[in-house]
Amino acid sequence: MRTSGIIYVNSDGVIQLHKNIIESQTVFDGSILFGIYYPRSKSDDESIEKTDFMITPIPFKHWKCTGRLIMKLEKQSTSIPIITEFLKQNGISIAHSVSNRSAHRYSTWDLHISFDSLINKELTYLDNKSYYEETYFEMGKLSKLLVNEFGDKGKKLLWVDKKDIDLINPLISSVNTGLHFFHNITNKRIENAKDLDTQTLYKPFSLRYTNGNIVSNSGKKIGNILAIADKRDENQRQLPTIGFIESESHYLNYRIRIIPREKLTFIYKISIYYERKGTSSSTTRGLLNFLMNQLNSSVKVWMSYNQLYECRDNYGSGRINMFIETPKNFNDQISFMEHFKNLIVRLNKENKPKELEHIQFWPKILPVYPNYIRKHFKDQREYLKNRKKDVFISYSSRDDKHAERIRKKLEENGLSVFKADKEMKSGDLFNEKIRIGLNNCREVCLLYSKSSKNSSYVTTEWGAAWFMGKKIITMYLDMTEDDALQSDQRLTQTQMMRFDVDNLPFYCEEVMQRRLEYYLNTDKYEYYN
Repeated sequence: MRTSGIIYVNSDGVIQLHKNIIESQTVFDGSILFGIYYPRSKSDDESIEKTDFMITPIPFKHWKCTGRLIMKLEKQSTSIPIITEFLKQNGISIAHSVSNRSAHRYSTWDLHISFDSLINKELTYLDNKSYYEETYFEMGKLSKLLVNEFGDKGKKLLWVDKKDIDLINPLISSVNTGLHFFHNITNKRIENAKDLDTQTLYKPFSLRYTNGNIVSNSGKKIGNILAIADKRDENQRQLPTIGFIESESHYLNYRIRIIPREKLTFIYKISIYYERKGTSSSTTRGLLNFLMNQLNSSVKVWMSYNQLYECRDNYGSGRINMFIETPKNFNDQISFMEHFKNLIVRLNKENKPKELEHIQFWPKILPVYPNYIRKHFKDQREYLKNRKKDVFISYSSRDDKHAERIRKKLEENGLSVFKADKEMKSGDLFNEKIRIGLNNCREVCLLYSKSSKNSSYVTTEWGAAWFMGKKIITMYLDMTEDDALQSDQRLTQTQMMRFDVDNLPFYCEEVMQRRLEYYLNTDKYEYYN
């Protein structure tokens, strides 16, 4: 599977991207990624472009001895533990794996593996095959072992059906030629480096993926990426900027291309809305090819994707999107956009092939810089403005030590908390701060006690939260649940829970679950900490 998208590189060198791009390959929050500079071409492996990177979740020292296994399993719940133990006994590490129930009659288990015995050995790289010979040999040997052990003649854990062309082979294996190639070329660069600075430049580095961001593993700025911003004149700094990311599940890696700022003025996003009427044809076959052929041959298409809105017998609509780079002679953005729009409009009236005569299309073109970056900052401000705290704690100051326990436990579990004494700064208006805090929280924790039931502030806070339809968890303190309900019947509209240190982990788990449900029901992604 391949996915691609736009990345944003902020002024600190942090890469921000849509979660779907990287998490589609089961790389999740907290994962470590290992990277190198991406060579420009195989024929010119000494060249280097400081804006091109290749990253993968597999550690660099394993690259030369990695391979891929795709197994068809009859029952994944019983097969996976047995095969895992078999691999362990044979000195094979599982670097990355994903299993799923196929739409067919079997389950699929997709693994990227590493041969432990080869990690510290000098291996023979075959240039004409793009792999290390010893790893290739071990993959072939392992495939035979697995089929003999778990195939028809063995324990019959692998699924096979000789009558079905797709199920003749219960196991597919291959070496990871992508990582083999990059490992070999990186080692060559380090060996051939003429000075210490160049050696440092070529060395592999590690990054961390965290909540929609790719950051330095050490928590500092990403030195390798900031190399494009090491201009002495601050006015010539290359960040912030954007870039493109492409993922490749077969080789389990991601290619990142960061666009230097001086090139941004030549990059545009083109959206072409199309509509099909009066024909039973259910496709727009050839439309993308036709539109791309109309672009000047010197225009570079970085990325394209199609969005289908509606598809019926006599009507269809959708949108084709492209990110393009124009040559420098198109340095006037306004004239280029007008030129392109006129070109597309003319295509509606002339030169359309017969099979596309029933389709009309309308273009929209937007320069990536500064419009795209301005839009990003606008979205960021809107998100930060509307970002919700997970929990607002409503309590009496006399119960502060208990409220503080709740706050610490929630924050230990990665949840954000509004507690008045922690949020107030010198000069803040208390009532206004509380009002904003209530507005920007997802739910309220009401610490109900003999002190808080007589507090006008606490009563007002949770009463306002109830009126706004917030989820309210009442933790009753120094009284029973019946006593609390008798003192205020409105508490029957809240979820009751006894305050107890042993109850707090359970409470935090519930808050985490509600937070997950909240984000799954919105289109917003929490990119910023």
